[in-house]
Amino acid sequence: MNRQFPALRGMAIFMVVVNHSIVLSLLAITQFQLPRPPLLERNILLAIKEIGVLAVPTFLFLAGCFMMYSLQDKPLTQAYRLIVPSLLHAIIPYLVWSVVFYIFVYFLRGETSSFTGYMKNILVGYPYNFVPILIAFILISPILAVLTKKYAVWIIGLFVIYQIILLNIQLPGILGFTFPSWMNILSLPILGLPLTLWAVFYPLGMVYIRHSQRIKGVLNYLKWIILTITILLFGLAVAHEIEFISFPLAEWAFPLVAVWNFPLIDRKSIPLVKFLENLGKRSYGIYLLNLTILTLLTQLAGRFLPIIYRIESVMVVLLATITLLFTVSLMGWVEKGPGRKLYRILFG
Repeated sequence: MNRQFPALRGMAIFMVVVNHSIVLSLLAITQFQLPRPPLLERNILLAIKEIGVLAVPTFLFLAGCFMMYSLQDKPLTQAYRLIVPSLLHAIIPYLVWSVVFYIFVYFLRGETSSFTGYMKNILVGYPYNFVPILIAFILISPILAVLTKKYAVWIIGLFVIYQIILLNIQLPGILGFTFPSWMNILSLPILGLPLTLWAVFYPLGMVYIRHSQRIKGVLNYLKWIILTITILLFGLAVAHEIEFISFPLAEWAFPLVAVWNFPLIDRKSIPLVKFLENLGKRSYGIYLLNLTILTLLTQLAGRFLPIIYRIESVMVVLLATITLLFTVSLMGWVEKGPGRKLYRILFG
């Protein structure tokens, strides 16, 4: 196992919480008609938020890596038996915390739906749009594990091409031309948008583990070029986000290049590595809990302590800190307490 990967997973969930803290606090400012933050502070926060674009691709890449470790060289029937626990650990906590989230937003924002509407929300992944694509990839991972042994380049190429096609379907004309309308059939129900953003990353993780030695050799040769392009694309994505330029492709392309840096990161060079590894092993639970906690905190602050929004950056730090401390403490308490048998059901 690449020893830096647990810390990278922790870094990804940290980015998710910070990203959601920024987005939900800005939404609360609009909802409660509070003074907007100064332009400079807002732009800095949006730049930090943009790092979060890398979070889900990181999760999917690492999930593909870990899955390949389990399935490598296993017969297809045995591989499908092996993925059953992964499916259960993904689906059951997702259902539990989706229901909790719907209850909270009903009381906090009066947000309600019909039974059919709630079922649709669960199917499409509201508000956890990462989960349906994760489940879909777990289901096809045994097949990918077999195919990537001989056809790795073809597999990655096809997923990249498919993701590009979906991008031009979801945002017609972004490539400078539009597809005929019949091609919309390629955008799958439920998974259309997630695949547009993240189709390649799970297979990429599987391919990397299958052929890691050869891939690392190439990456070592190209590392400075990859790092330079990553920084350039991030800068362009930030410039687009703060409306300095119009270049939506940058935000889409940034993670595609950035993930190639991961295999070359030295674990010892990662700041707060133990802290991040602790977050990493609890990342799925934190992901499922963080939106409920942040929604509760932003709504309570907007109603009873709106002055705290006067300095938006301080609010973001408080939101992220409280959310991480609470979720990690809760998960640790359940894991070590009398309810430890429920840990997998609640947090995966």
